[in-house]
Amino acid sequence: MEVIHDTPFVGSLDAVLDKDGSEARVVLLKATYEISKTGSLEIAEEQEPICLVDEYLGEPGLSSVIYEGDGAYFKPVTDIVVIGKAYAPRGKNVKSFNASLSVGKLSKTVAVIGDRHWHYSSIFGVTMSNPKSFSKMLLCWERAFGGTDTFHKNSKKHTWEKRNPVGTGFRVTKSAESLDGLALPNFEDPKSRIKSWKNKPIPQGFGFIGRSWM
Repeated sequence: MEVIHDTPFVGSLDAVLDKDGSEARVVLLKATYEISKTGSLEIAEEQEPICLVDEYLGEPGLSSVIYEGDGAYFKPVTDIVVIGKAYAPRGKNVKSFNASLSVGKLSKTVAVIGDRHWHYSSIFGVTMSNPKSFSKMLLCWERAFGGTDTFHKNSKKHTWEKRNPVGTGFRVTKSAESLDGLALPNFEDPKSRIKSWKNKPIPQGFGFIGRSWM
């Protein structure tokens, strides 16, 4: 069996296993476009190859997925993702700004904030540092709310944020000392900003969500 097509795009015929273990065939057709200076879409001269496996930011399974494999036995909806960086307006250093994405009737806005951390002192308790200035920020789930809490000496009490285990800012331990130096997320919901280390907001981002995450 082969796929014959007369498009400028990339196509393939791949074997996959269904839920019963039976072999099936999935036809893939991948089209790459470029945005022209006028804002219109044009077919790219160089077409991106089909990606068969997930590509990770770092170690597979322990970092966020930069690009998810193109093959899927069944996909009822369209993925809309952004891979890249968020840039401050006019390229100037700022402490925060909102980044928005709009496709048709869908839209999403995320607050992008400079690096911050929790600080603990016996006098003032737990406080949040001021964000550092920046001009661009890598879009990745490592900079969104989430992560693991391994502070407790008993490993059985270690836990993680099931919605984003590779993120930052997640703590459940009652020890305030464990918060000292903990990085806060760089991406937040602009309508629901973090005010306390006890807040457990929905992780914010524009990328692929890990297959094993909630």
